[in-house]
Amino acid sequence: MPGLIARIDDIADALGATATRLHAMAQHRAQLDTAFGNIEGAVALWDGEERLVMANRRLHELFGLPPEAIVAGMRFRTFIDLAIEHGHLEGPGPEDVYTRRCALVRRGKALTFDIALTSGRVVQVSYHPQESGGWLATYEDVTERQRAQAQVAFLAHHDPLTRLANRVLFHLKLGEVLARVGDVAVLYLDLDRFKEVNDTLGHTIGDTLLRFAATRLGNCFRQSDTVARLGGDEFAVILSPGTRDVAVAAAQHAIDILGRPFDVEGHEITVGTSIGIAVAPQQGKDSETLLRHADMALYAAKADGRGTFCVFEQIMNDRLLARHALEGDLRTAIAKNELRLFYQPLVNTRTGIVSGFEALMRWHHPQRGLIAPADFIPVAEATRLIVPLGTWSIRQACIDLARLPTHLRMAVNLSPVQFRNKELVRTVRDALTASGIPAGRLELEVTESTLMKDVDSAVAILDELRSLGVRIAMDDFGTGYSSLSYLRHFPFDKIKIDKSFVDDIGQRRGADAIIRAVTGIADSLGIETVAEGVESPEQYQRVVQEGCDQVQGYLFSRAVGVAALPDVIRRIDGNGVSGRHGRPRHDGPPFPSGVLRQKP
Repeated sequence: MPGLIARIDDIADALGATATRLHAMAQHRAQLDTAFGNIEGAVALWDGEERLVMANRRLHELFGLPPEAIVAGMRFRTFIDLAIEHGHLEGPGPEDVYTRRCALVRRGKALTFDIALTSGRVVQVSYHPQESGGWLATYEDVTERQRAQAQVAFLAHHDPLTRLANRVLFHLKLGEVLARVGDVAVLYLDLDRFKEVNDTLGHTIGDTLLRFAATRLGNCFRQSDTVARLGGDEFAVILSPGTRDVAVAAAQHAIDILGRPFDVEGHEITVGTSIGIAVAPQQGKDSETLLRHADMALYAAKADGRGTFCVFEQIMNDRLLARHALEGDLRTAIAKNELRLFYQPLVNTRTGIVSGFEALMRWHHPQRGLIAPADFIPVAEATRLIVPLGTWSIRQACIDLARLPTHLRMAVNLSPVQFRNKELVRTVRDALTASGIPAGRLELEVTESTLMKDVDSAVAILDELRSLGVRIAMDDFGTGYSSLSYLRHFPFDKIKIDKSFVDDIGQRRGADAIIRAVTGIADSLGIETVAEGVESPEQYQRVVQEGCDQVQGYLFSRAVGVAALPDVIRRIDGNGVSGRHGRPRHDGPPFPSGVLRQKP
């Protein structure tokens, strides 16, 4: 009996130990289930017999299967059949999909691949072989990740605003085309009046206009061509194949299409385009050279008046190299203070004596000699070197004026770039203070092109300058479209009638009448008038008869250095009016007898 009891106790102990082990296993299984259930992705464990050991709920959610369909012990083939049967897994057929998956598993190596679901989602599958012969499969929805990666890749080669190719992709494409195609052409274009749209209607309208223009451009060309936005309002096109004739026809077509009005949020906008053309291999064999030459041709097209195209010629490159050399020399000249101010007199038509001078910049190059302002001023404006040059000219003109008789005034031209510089008012104020001259002796000349970009802003700047006490003159009056309208916006002290009207006076119908009309309007508004470019006694006589208050031109004097000004004053004033009746002297030029303007 004691032996039986001992035997029973051993059995009880064994059963207890087994129960403990079973409980521990149950706990372990529960922990494993919990871990599987909390995994974010879908997970399935398959044994060596291709049976499901366990899976989490994310698996059936991912493949759109009911929870009861996925149970422990189910075959891998059954899982494949269910996914295809419910229309969630793409494949030519269950058998083929099953065979391919098993082949991957039997490699015995971990691997990862993507599968596409019929919902459009993309799932990344990873197989991890187990020593038992089974495998652990993980499934992750990577749709958004791949979309984000695709977007990053797209933006690396495309413009986000217009969806066109960007500069990087343009050069890649051009390089590829040049390597396999003989005849290739590049068009470089920009929108002619786009900046005005941005300045007047705002950047939102401007961006919409760019998208519309990009759409039109995309429809202008062939499937084999590449249209790109290089930045701002600049676009480029690769024509492949593209001969000179093909490029010319394509450019004209693009000009016609982009020249049509755009309807942008209720605004009818017409901008137009100018285009530069370069053709390979004649005008370049690599992408950088072709684009650079097309850019030069675009510059030439815009210089021709816009709304047209130009094909690259070698002379354009020569001009650009010369321009770059001139820019370098100009920087050196500024640093070495090599530029000088020369002064041309203005003569009062009532008294025949000098009333003031206009300051004109001159540059005597050590090797090239005298360089015309028409050659270096545009370079200075394009590079913004005109700002330090303009600051210097205002200061120097004021210093030189302080040495002249106090009844004389000095006129200084303001370039558009200088006019928009925020330091302009302070520059003028400092120049007046340093020279000690009264502000009323300084005249600042602006042109219509300076005012037209933003009239309200321009008027505000002119008001600031006027508040200092300086006088404001409109230069080249009558050459633009809105000269008269500006007289309503701002009370100018002086109007300078452009030389082109003086040249035509007495020669071409209407010139006399225009000058007469301008002087009449100016007189009624209390504005002085100056006739520019008077070169003959006949021209002088006519502008005096038409009522001009002052004259300026070679008839009296060319521009001279400051040291020669006293002699110029003595010569002109000595040939002016003497006697109480206001009659001119007759002892020599520049005044012909009896043509001085009499006071009304």
